[in-house]
Amino acid sequence: LAWQLPAAWQNKEIKLSGYIIDQAILDDNKARYTVEPFYINGEKLHNKHLKIQLYWMHPTAKLSPGNQIEATVKLKALRGLYNPGASDEEKYWFLEGLKARGKIVSLEAVKEGDFSLTVFRQAIANRLHQLFPDEEFLPVITALTIGIRSGLDPKSRDIFQKTGTSH
Repeated sequence: LAWQLPAAWQNKEIKLSGYIIDQAILDDNKARYTVEPFYINGEKLHNKHLKIQLYWMHPTAKLSPGNQIEATVKLKALRGLYNPGASDEEKYWFLEGLKARGKIVSLEAVKEGDFSLTVFRQAIANRLHQLFPDEEFLPVITALTIGIRSGLDPKSRDIFQKTGTSH
């Protein structure tokens, strides 16, 4: 809770180095990643659990969990709008441990990551896609076997919620 995005970094292009720590969420021409940065503008970050959510419009590379990236990004502080009956974005960000969000302006470098559980899950997901490339139920199989729900359509998500299969 102590770390806040410095005002000098808000809405300005800055250099970020960090790890992709979760599965990408793909939507039309946009990808969303959760990144754990270790350098911002050459400054080493000492908060090991700092998470930033980054969007990348029209991605030119496929990023996977465990990848180490160097990118130019524009960040902004997290601020949600309170609308009665709407989802509480600030609560979601807090529970996810997110401290800022922004967009990738340009990607300078990508390195393969070391082994981690997230990398292992991605490897299983890649293998499932190879084994069942045209399978209509691949998103359901992936969600049930390794917990990657990003491919589920809204109807499937609704069925899982109504039957108590999701949590």
